[in-house]
Amino acid sequence: MGNETPAASGGPKRKPLVHFQLARAATPTKLLITFFLLLLLLSFFFGALYSYEKTGLGMEGTRLRYQGAAEDEETEELHFPISDEELLRLTHVHTFGLAIMFYLFGHIFILTSAKAVTKNAMLISFFVFLLVFIAAPWLTRYQAGFGFLFIGSLGILCVQALFLSAVPIYEMWFDRRASEPTAD
Repeated sequence: MGNETPAASGGPKRKPLVHFQLARAATPTKLLITFFLLLLLLSFFFGALYSYEKTGLGMEGTRLRYQGAAEDEETEELHFPISDEELLRLTHVHTFGLAIMFYLFGHIFILTSAKAVTKNAMLISFFVFLLVFIAAPWLTRYQAGFGFLFIGSLGILCVQALFLSAVPIYEMWFDRRASEPTAD
């Protein structure tokens, strides 16, 4: 009984929502989604800025961050490697947070009028680069040559986040092919 549709149980028959269109959303919905995407982008920006602060986004800085060094000959500073416990904690926090960001960016992006192949490609590539980004510190911790994965995946993720935000924002505010908003 609990799995019946309203029509099957004698209630009013409702037309199912087949596809929500961002371009047809009411202005408050557009504002909410736009501001939310801008905050997600800001979060990515601060994450990248923090990575720059810790590593300089270079191979040597990345190696020093995750492997450490006995003494920096230029500055005479000691660089201790990040502990496995700390790396595990960072991995846990980043995996959880990035999973939520992946879902939110992806969910909003699939509401656009982009072709299915574009949506699939963006979601798959974003997911793959998130996995690379999560694995890169561990790989770099034990083999410095993998530092490029951290730097490269971060850069690609930032570009993808920008794309996953720009398309919905453009479609909501500037795409004139769509009809007028449904309600204000």
